Formats: sequence, C-alpha cells, structure tokens
Amino acid sequence: MSFAIKFYSLLVRTLSILILKFPSQNFKVKHWQKSQKSFSFSQIPPKNKRLRIWFHCASWGEFAKIQLLAEELTSDFEIFVTFFSVSGILSLEDIRRTKPESILGFQQNIANLQKVNFLLLPPDTKSNSEKLISKILPSFVVWTESEIWLNYSLELEKRKIQQIVLCGKLKSKSFKLNPIVKPLFKQLYNQAKSISALDENSAQNFAKLGVEKSKISTLDDLKIEKLLRLKKNSIPKVWQELKKEKKIFVFGSLHKSDWNIFKKAILELQEKFYLILVPHEPKDLSFLQEIITNLKLSDSQILSKTKSLSKNLILIDRVGLLQQILSISDLAYIGGGFEPKGIHSILEAKIFQVPTFFGTNFQNSTEVLEEDEKFVVSTSEEFLEKIEKIGNSHPNYKIPQSNFKKIKNIILEAAKLTS
Repeated sequence: MSFAIKFYSLLVRTLSILILKFPSQNFKVKHWQKSQKSFSFSQIPPKNKRLRIWFHCASWGEFAKIQLLAEELTSDFEIFVTFFSVSGILSLEDIRRTKPESILGFQQNIANLQKVNFLLLPPDTKSNSEKLISKILPSFVVWTESEIWLNYSLELEKRKIQQIVLCGKLKSKSFKLNPIVKPLFKQLYNQAKSISALDENSAQNFAKLGVEKSKISTLDDLKIEKLLRLKKNSIPKVWQELKKEKKIFVFGSLHKSDWNIFKKAILELQEKFYLILVPHEPKDLSFLQEIITNLKLSDSQILSKTKSLSKNLILIDRVGLLQQILSISDLAYIGGGFEPKGIHSILEAKIFQVPTFFGTNFQNSTEVLEEDEKFVVSTSEEFLEKIEKIGNSHPNYKIPQSNFKKIKNIILEAAKLTS
C-alpha cells in the first residue's frame, strides 16, 4: 500500500509540474495554471476563535448541492470551500460580478456567500496536504459527492481530524471499484465517520467497496431544500408580462454536441417560444460565438451586454442562474445527453414541474424514471414532433422530500464532538 501511495504522489507531482510548465489553449487549463501559479498558502487567513469547517467540491455543480448548507453555517462557523476544477472559482467570480435582478428580475442575495472562503485545491501531494491543513486548521472536513483525495485524506486521518461524506456518489462502473485500487479507496472511505449517499445505488456501491455498513445512509440531494424554497417565490413581473405573449423554453446546460444536433429545431422554435439558452460552459467563447453567429444575435440578446430583455430570445453568458430560470419556464431541454458522462441533472426542472426533454445518454441518471423516457430526443425532427405531441402536457413529477435539517444536524453534531 505504501508503494502505491508513493507512486501516486510522484505521478501527481510530475503531472502538476508538466501542466504548469507548458502553455495550453484550453481556457480551463489556462485559468488553472494562472490560479495555481499565483496561489500562496499565506493567502489563507489566520484562525480565529470560531470552529472551521472545510468543504471540498469537485466543481461549482457539486458546491450547488451544499451551497445553502454552507451559507447557513456561516452564522456559527468559519467556512472554507476548495474546488478541484477552476470552474468553481470562475463561477464564483461570475456570480459576484453579475447583477441580474435589474434585467431578469431575480433576487440574488449573496451576503452569506461572501462570508465563505473559497480556494482552488493545490495538487494532492504530501507537502501540499500538510501545508494546507496546517493553515486552515479545520475542526472537520466534508467531502462532497464523488471526490476524496488521497494525501489530504491520509493527512487528516493522521491528525485525527474528522471526515464525513455528503451527497456521496459512487457509480457501479466507477474506477474506485476496480480490484487494483479498491483496497486504497476502501481505506479512504472508511476513514470517514459517516457517508450520506445521494441515492440507494450509491449506498450499495459504497457497501461493495467495503465501507462499514453502519457508516452509510441515504439522504438524497441536499439542493432539494434550496429548490423547494425557490419554488415558493413568485414569478418576477417582467416574466409574468412576457409569458402572456409566449411560452418560455429553456435550453439548460447546453453542450456543443446538443447544439449541433438541435440547431435546426432551435432556429424554428424562435418563432413560437421565448428561448433562453444557457450553455454549460459560458466561458467557452468559441461556442458562444457560434451560437451568436448562427442565430444572428444582437447585443440586446446577450445577458452581459443588454440592459433589458429582448422580445424573443436571450443567451445567458453567466453562471449561477439556471435554477431561477427553470423556475419560470414552461418547457425545458437539459443538455449532456450526447456527452460521454450523460445528461446533467433534471431534478430542478422536475421540482418546478416543467416538461423536460433530454438526449439519449441518460442511463446513468438516477433522476430519469421509466415514464420520463418519452421525453428522449435524438434529432431536430423528432424534437419538434415531440414538442407538438407532449409539449403541452402537465407532468406530475414526484417531488422528493428535503433532508436538509437531518444533514444540518449531522454537521452540528460533528461540530459538538470537535469543540
């Protein structure tokens, strides 16, 4: 086991040096290089009397699951959040910069978000883990969804700092279940005091990995609470007026693969619906430009450049708005269905009772039920046909219960044990 750990650490260190050394045209890699080069452990504020809780999230999507929890905990604790992907930091910058309430009518209260300390996680080496943990000095650490990092986890265990897993996700085909690395991940996950799995399938896979069954529970998605609260909000007046003229069709988490297949349908739908296009990567300027060119969009139809809503379409080139946008929509398409990882979450659209179409790669989604498969589309022609056929239906999606209070109590209980 010690040889495997040393080999892994050497590999991480070597890859990090190589990535930092060579220029890249990939916008995410470029931002990662810039962020890592400018990072200093001295940027972390010195510890005060308050207990510190450290959440780790792969990207902004994972943080969205625990955002409400992290924000509420800022009243009693000092909260740190680290991201593996630079998209988390870029998304945060977007949210702090964007003031959509004057244009879209949405209220954005980011006061508690501003109290959270955000960092890009330094590469997972023994040296970095020792330095970061020594600087943050967390009372305990929360691993969110699917990431748990070897050297950081081992260093936390060495210092007897409690670890828990929230919204734990482990797919049946995960590399973590491979016999070669399984013993290592079994050790890491057993170091956690508790694992709150995202679904029953993940809970079973954690058990297959060898995690003690007494540590595993299933508590669903934490972001349900945030969505249920959002559902109670009234629709902003600007959208109430617009909805009198046209139904709103949202294309959320749109990838280039979705665009290439449904470009013809989107061009046709402009006449009948008010379209809101929300790319998965709003920082991918080449993709944004392709949409702008094909749809012949003016500045008034691009969120960052307009001062008021256009009459037929708006392109959202900012992050953090999709949930609110889905809450006022009449129809939706959620992207990712032609990507290797599959479709993005349709939970938001389901909670808002919005008929939701998606692509063919949905098999890994636990949110897609058998009755939802009628919304699968693979060509523009099929898409337009199904919109006519079932687009006016009113699905009675089952709304899951919120386990927010239970999970918050898990955190508060852990805090008591470490205080």
